[in-house]
Amino acid sequence: MTKRTFEGATRAAERSIRATPIDLDLFRNWFPDMPDYVLIDFIYKNYAHRPERARELIPYYSRRRFSFGEVLVTPALFTPRTRERLRARTDGELTGFRDDARKHAAQRARLERAGPPKEPLILRARPDGMDLVEGWHRTIQGLQLWPEGYRQPAWVELPKREDDG
Repeated sequence: MTKRTFEGATRAAERSIRATPIDLDLFRNWFPDMPDYVLIDFIYKNYAHRPERARELIPYYSRRRFSFGEVLVTPALFTPRTRERLRARTDGELTGFRDDARKHAAQRARLERAGPPKEPLILRARPDGMDLVEGWHRTIQGLQLWPEGYRQPAWVELPKREDDG
């Protein structure tokens, strides 16, 4: 993903946020080292109406960093826990997600039309693989369309190194 495409994806995510009582700049102050895409697509979308919960995440994310790159999305990329959740959601065992069927249909149509996703996943590196943080619908549909795998941009959450400061 080029810098221009990434900036476009960040602006698109920012535009998609509904009006909330908390200013995005407050979240930028709380998470100064977090890339805008991750901040908007994960933290802000999920916690703008519950800022007290977002504040609880500050100590954790102060010890984390993010790396941007491209990953080969296959089931083997993920932790056993994420693989099980992907399987359960695909099979309909995990339910209760808001607008789930509509979101799956929209992602499926988008992927069939445009090919593998350009919008980054948000992943968390673990010793046994990657946890999928954001991007569930496009990952499930992508793996159904390309079971042998496909390449996709991703922000990967990692522990801070000692020299990260």
